[in-house]
Amino acid sequence: MSALLDTIYSVAVLFVAVAGMAYVFAGTDVNSDEGPRWTQWIGVAVVGVFLAAMIWLTIA
Repeated sequence: MSALLDTIYSVAVLFVAVAGMAYVFAGTDVNSDEGPRWTQWIGVAVVGVFLAAMIWLTIA
């Protein structure tokens, strides 16, 4: 059970870290009025998921 909790914790920390990196590297501008906001969040999510998958595959 402890290994499962460690895995869940590791995935959560990894996701938060990668999502933060994706947010920074995607260059989203909070004050931008160009297009709808949901498109920016989809871009951040796609980059975040891709980076998380690459890091996860590297670790595993």
